[in-house]
Amino acid sequence: MHFFSTLLALGFTLMAQTTSAIPAPAPAVSAWGSLEILKRTVDNLPPSDQFVVCPGYRYSREQVEKAIQRGIILTPTIEPQPGGYPHVFGNNKKLKFDSKCDKKTLYEFPLLHGDNLYGGGDPGADRVVFYIYTNNPDTDPTDDGAYCGVMTHDGAPEGEFALCNVED
Repeated sequence: MHFFSTLLALGFTLMAQTTSAIPAPAPAVSAWGSLEILKRTVDNLPPSDQFVVCPGYRYSREQVEKAIQRGIILTPTIEPQPGGYPHVFGNNKKLKFDSKCDKKTLYEFPLLHGDNLYGGGDPGADRVVFYIYTNNPDTDPTDDGAYCGVMTHDGAPEGEFALCNVED
């Protein structure tokens, strides 16, 4: 009996040490939870009957809109964000986004497959690009923004992006 009690106590001790020593990975945030805090006006979205098609996956207008809404909520801020997103996208390779996005400060935010929103960890290959309606988001933030496009690392040269197309 004493042996069993000692073994049981040792098991609980090891389990407590193991669970407290391993940090939990940052999970993706469900797109369907707390929608009321995600509502932001996003203009310039593709038509609702079309999809943004990247290699191996296609995104609905709703998925793209929710990712931009999350990106707007997290931008601007001086607080570190999960994985460093959203962040300014410099477009050094001059990807051709909608002309409404010309001369705007562009932001990129991970676009995940399914009904999840990025909340840290692996951002995957795809990013939604948007801008916020303001001249200086650090001092004059707004709750509204506009869609510019979706880009992916898949099929692009190493470390670069390629545009995803909008299709029926």
